[in-house]
Amino acid sequence: MLKIENVNAYYGYIQALKNVSLEVPKGKIVALLGANGAGKTTTLKAISGLIGVQEGDIKLEGKSIKNDAVEKIVAKGIIQSPEGRQVFADLTVEENLKIGAYTRKDRHNINQSYDQVYGYFPRLKERKKQEAGTLSGGEQQMLAIGRALMANPKLLLLDEPSLGLAPLIVKDIFSIVKDINSQGTTILLVEQNAMQALAISHYGYILETGKVVHQGEAKDLIKDEKVKQAYLGGH
Repeated sequence: MLKIENVNAYYGYIQALKNVSLEVPKGKIVALLGANGAGKTTTLKAISGLIGVQEGDIKLEGKSIKNDAVEKIVAKGIIQSPEGRQVFADLTVEENLKIGAYTRKDRHNINQSYDQVYGYFPRLKERKKQEAGTLSGGEQQMLAIGRALMANPKLLLLDEPSLGLAPLIVKDIFSIVKDINSQGTTILLVEQNAMQALAISHYGYILETGKVVHQGEAKDLIKDEKVKQAYLGGH
């Protein structure tokens, strides 16, 4: 579905991505892993059109979207749930979700999307009239993912969904991400929590200083001793 080919991207004179190539097949979860500053979020920004791509190409379903305007990329079905949640604190849960559906043309299906989101996240339904700023960190993360789902994504980009959350909440979030994928949504998952991410993914890429240094089936990466020691906390 998504193909990134030898992409180079810069912040000013600093090269953030160096010949990055990766694929996200339709219907799969692909994990993009690496330490802080490895280039994971920059890769998502390049896909979403938030930073320019100097060399290489990004294709969605065989057609180049390289350097398309952000709104054009969103209209094509690439939707991001950002790092740090970034919910609208003064708006209610329901209003935040409504904003997620803003670009949709199929208005008659939006109620169905509310039902779907509340099915994944029953706590959001209980708190739908509550201001988002009063939710716990875990609930805000659920809202950020729910808001992205309201846009009816072809490809869902999840940026650090486990960041700053308690282990039990992290387990819940990853379980729901797996459920969302099982209903047909293709997912590119950016995570520092490598073990948990690979446990629900089909394939994984590991970035280091803007370069892909390892890749493979998720089940193989989990067992690879070098990968375990360097990235998964193995000894």
